[in-house]
Amino acid sequence: RTAPRLITKAMVETLHAGAVMIDLAVEAGGNCEGSKPGEIVIVNGVRIVGHENMPGRLPEDASALFAKNLFNFLSPHVDKETKAVSIDWDDETVSGTLVTRDGAIVNERVKEAAGKSAPSKSPSKSPSKSPSKSTKKKSDQPSDKAADDAAAKGD
Repeated sequence: RTAPRLITKAMVETLHAGAVMIDLAVEAGGNCEGSKPGEIVIVNGVRIVGHENMPGRLPEDASALFAKNLFNFLSPHVDKETKAVSIDWDDETVSGTLVTRDGAIVNERVKEAAGKSAPSKSPSKSPSKSPSKSTKKKSDQPSDKAADDAAAKGD
């Protein structure tokens, strides 16, 4: 999703020469008009810093920033009195970040990407080159269907 434009070129031009503007959203299009990903741009003496992956540049603060972002993301979905979590699946923030739900991919971009590189759902079973050296009797071993069902459940 494209970052909202919060600082216009006209606003930057009102700043004094030597001022520094750091655009934390440069990778998503930028909050500051004139910012460029991976560059420091000077406009009328004002430095507009467009460092990519700013949290990675500040590792000591990254955990606190991530925790704050998670709190801000989840807190609207927690009932203040009961402390129960109730996700509003239609919320723009939730629907925009949700990847899977009830075992299905629901994010359109992920669906598209998965469709391009995902292996087929039923991999071909190639016969073994050598006989199994298992000492179990055939009746002790699960059938192919039972094994497939167990694998699908994650057992």
